[in-house]
Amino acid sequence: MLNKLNSTHSVLLIHICTIVITFLGARHFIVGGAPFGDDHSAHFTLAMHIATLIREGTSDFYWNQMNMGLPLFASYQPLPSLFTGLILSLTNGLVAPLTLFKCIIVGVWATMPATWYLGLRLMDASRTKAVIIGLLILLIRQTEHVGLGITSSAYEGLYTQSWGLWLLPLGIGVFYQTLIKRNLAPHWAAILFSLTLMSHLFTGLLMMFACGFLTLTHLDRPKIQARMIVQIGLWSSTLTAFWILPLILNRDYLGGLPWMTETYDGWALQKTLQHILDGSALDQGRWPWLTALCVAGCLWSLRGIRTNKKVQATLAFALITLALMGGREVWGTTYAAIPLHEHVNPVRYMTALHIVGIISAATLIEVLLAKLKTRIKFLPIFLGLTYLAWATHHFSHTQSILKTKSITDTSMFRIAGELQSRAGQRFVVGGKYGTGSHFHRDFLPYLAERAQLQSYSLGYHATFGTYYARYMEMTRSSLRLFNVTTLLTRNNEPAPEVFKFHRGINNYKIYQVPRSESWGYFDLAHVTQIVEGNLRDLRPTVRKLAPTLFENRQLLIFNPELDIDVMNTNELRLPRGSILHSKAYHTRFEAEVRAEEDLWLLLKVNYFPYWHAKLGQTKVPIHHVGPNFMAIRIPQGQHQVTFSYQNPSPQKFAALCSLLLFLGLPALSWIQ
Repeated sequence: MLNKLNSTHSVLLIHICTIVITFLGARHFIVGGAPFGDDHSAHFTLAMHIATLIREGTSDFYWNQMNMGLPLFASYQPLPSLFTGLILSLTNGLVAPLTLFKCIIVGVWATMPATWYLGLRLMDASRTKAVIIGLLILLIRQTEHVGLGITSSAYEGLYTQSWGLWLLPLGIGVFYQTLIKRNLAPHWAAILFSLTLMSHLFTGLLMMFACGFLTLTHLDRPKIQARMIVQIGLWSSTLTAFWILPLILNRDYLGGLPWMTETYDGWALQKTLQHILDGSALDQGRWPWLTALCVAGCLWSLRGIRTNKKVQATLAFALITLALMGGREVWGTTYAAIPLHEHVNPVRYMTALHIVGIISAATLIEVLLAKLKTRIKFLPIFLGLTYLAWATHHFSHTQSILKTKSITDTSMFRIAGELQSRAGQRFVVGGKYGTGSHFHRDFLPYLAERAQLQSYSLGYHATFGTYYARYMEMTRSSLRLFNVTTLLTRNNEPAPEVFKFHRGINNYKIYQVPRSESWGYFDLAHVTQIVEGNLRDLRPTVRKLAPTLFENRQLLIFNPELDIDVMNTNELRLPRGSILHSKAYHTRFEAEVRAEEDLWLLLKVNYFPYWHAKLGQTKVPIHHVGPNFMAIRIPQGQHQVTFSYQNPSPQKFAALCSLLLFLGLPALSWIQ
């Protein structure tokens, strides 16, 4: 009878029911307002921005709304944003964008058991074990909310990580069929690896570890396998080159971790083991039955350590990820020296330990079911009741953790309308003022169509601007330097003296800097200092120096490639000229400037390669100035100036080639 339950039809029925139960449990979430989950607002806002760019027909992907500007190539997870933006652009007007975005969130988790089932089946796991693993994934309850489990979406909003975890088992399974079983051509493994890597860089790293240990434990024809690995590497490099090459070549401008926290330092081994054994990693808020199954399953699996190559690979995977979870806490500066680990959050390796634990628990459950098959007469009924208990538990949990914030019954739209009146200037929010949630940092800028100074979601790692914004002084000259004129509060914390109360909307208060109506993204200045060195090492100095210099409209310039004549401090004076008119677009900024002497024009947007500037119709070089902005020289006279972001033509061509390969290679294989 157990064999009948293992039939294809039974497995299909289980996965269909799982999808239906997940969507039913999330129905209130889908029809509600803006989703909870710290990063969700930023991911939705970016996807909407990409949808706008696609509808406008541009292929230059730049996002000015957060952290003073961010090019998409600097993102560590471009695929979900691009795909979601494309879907939102294609369904424009047919489905409410926020509803569609939440459907994608739920859909990824609803179908996750199916992708894990398929991936494990590709690795020759039994139907029973593959089904159990998929169902157990949805039962994980964790404290940190950064690992494998639906709480990572519900609380942290790890949208792109869930995409990576959705693809991860398929990638490993296809690699196994390619390299170990040799049933598939190398390009299949490359396609799945590239999709996983572009969904989330960290899950791509986990896939590399898993595939590496599978290879080491399954060496039978090393020369053939080595040749196939080289082919997989070449195909993967070709498929991801349009994104990974700009990311690597311009890494000096990507900022990295702006500051360290305990989480980013890593955990001592003792703390990690305690977190697992006390149930915090798998059974937060309930009796630790899943923890017990995982620990017992690990001990049971070790019985086959000498002969079972997959157990050997799994053990190696568990040990290396457990060690790497120690981060700087255990390994000091050595951790940062490991390739790709300088800016990795070590606690994310809890995902790998979740995977190992779930696989071990499923192994033990499969053994127990095999023993029960001969002892329980009504095993199908028992299994049916077990699935019903799982479904009830999953439905209830999904209902309780997936939450939304109403935006129609609150003040958000009224606040957005008020903020929209100064769209050419940034506003600022913060936890100190009761407005530190992602709804204020990320969703409100979308509603107001106005840039907000700083986000801790997308772009947190990718730009030095995050660091400088964090330490921005609340003085008039510093606020002008960052083009911030408005503060939003929701508590009784006094606003800095530079702000004056503008108006209240329910329990919110809007403050503005007096006489700041003329401020904008442009300012005229003199360059008076040159600083040279590593951009990361210079941060503490520049954060103090740049605002002080700007009090007198002075700038510092980073590592100039050309000879720069700086103004003699004995000749110090305010620049003589004015910004007659300026306009901000999605990927460009324009200004009409009158200079009464040779000056510098500052654009208060993060410096990145691929920005171009024109003075009239003449291209002029852009210089990197403090704190992390752009500036050009302008001669005396009246000028029309344009700054525009343009992805290089070779990058666009490479992206087109990658798309054709992603579509063409599978089609070619099927034809053959």
